[in-house]
Amino acid sequence: MLDYGKKFLTERPHSFFYIPFFILLAIGLIALIVWQHCCFSSVFHGNNNFFNFNNTGIWEILNILELIWGLGFLRDAFNFCVSGNAVDWYWFRPKVTNCYTPYQRLACKHWGSVAGGSFLNSFFSIPRLIV
Repeated sequence: MLDYGKKFLTERPHSFFYIPFFILLAIGLIALIVWQHCCFSSVFHGNNNFFNFNNTGIWEILNILELIWGLGFLRDAFNFCVSGNAVDWYWFRPKVTNCYTPYQRLACKHWGSVAGGSFLNSFFSIPRLIV
């Protein structure tokens, strides 16, 4: 298994670019969540404490759920792209595909299934996080 992994990464080194791309998307998601928290806490003036999550009411709960679902989606989309690239390499080795093929497959054919699966994975794993 490690031998195939080494061959895969030496023949397709562009697979390493998935890591910084999805890290950049995760940073963008966290920036979006922080921006939404700033907006929600500035509209509702319960008090001026920025770290008081009770200021914003239901919007902060939705914001936290968005963060959990977004991180789950990014994880599942990353796994989909990397595994899709590995399967393409394993089955269609002589044919060279570019690194955008798994992204295209994700966006055109499997976006809903990855989003739905990440929704189920994220929200059914919340009880495990709490306990």
